[in-house]
Parts: sequence; C-alpha cells; structure tokens
Amino acid sequence: ANGKLAGKSKISLAAGGCALLEEYESTGGYSGKSLNFYKTDLDKWQQVWVGSDGGVLTLTGEYQNNKMILEGESQSEGKKIWDRITWHNNAAEHTVRQVWDRSEDAGKTWKTIFDGLYTKKKS
Repeated sequence: ANGKLAGKSKISLAAGGCALLEEYESTGGYSGKSLNFYKTDLDKWQQVWVGSDGGVLTLTGEYQNNKMILEGESQSEGKKIWDRITWHNNAAEHTVRQVWDRSEDAGKTWKTIFDGLYTKKKS
C-alpha cells in the first residue's frame, strides 16, 4: 500500500454466475488466476489460486463485518506454510484492501507479505 501499481486484476462471473474468476498480472511479470465460490456443504467461501510459478493455494473462510477472511495451508520447499488473506470491503470508497499474512510456525507469528488496495479502473 505504498501508492505504486502492483498489478491489474480482471474480475468476472464464471460458471453461470456461481463463481468469480480473477485474472491477475503483476507489474513484475508474475500472473495467476483464482476461482472463488461458496461451498454450500461447508457453509464457507473457498478460493483456489494457481500462479505462473506453479504455486497452488486453496483457501477457505467466511465473510463477516465487511471482511472476507480466507485461510489455508500449503508446502514450500518441504516446509508447511499457513496463509491468511483478508479483503476489507470499503464500500463508501468503492475499494477493497487486501492484506496477505503468512506464518511458518503454525500460526504463532505472522508476517504481512502483501498489502494492496483494489480500485476500479477508470474508463
């Protein structure tokens, strides 16, 4: 959240309106896509992310108090990683702030690895 453009996302409805598709491209060449949907059997939201580096992230969580908080575990170089991504809905400003926190010690300590603000592209 330093005011510099981190990348661009195109967000659209998918699967007959039952999911959201995000197509992301960073300014540094990294890209990825996520599919976001409500899992009725879990009564939770879920996101599956696939990045251009081959990384896959599956996150699960809830939307409460104007925030979507999704969490998940993955592996990196043989280590277990915990990710927690929070999207803050700033409806009055028509923006969404995304904060991505990561833990390498089962959630005892967390480090913010991304803090960005989504704004609608001006036409």
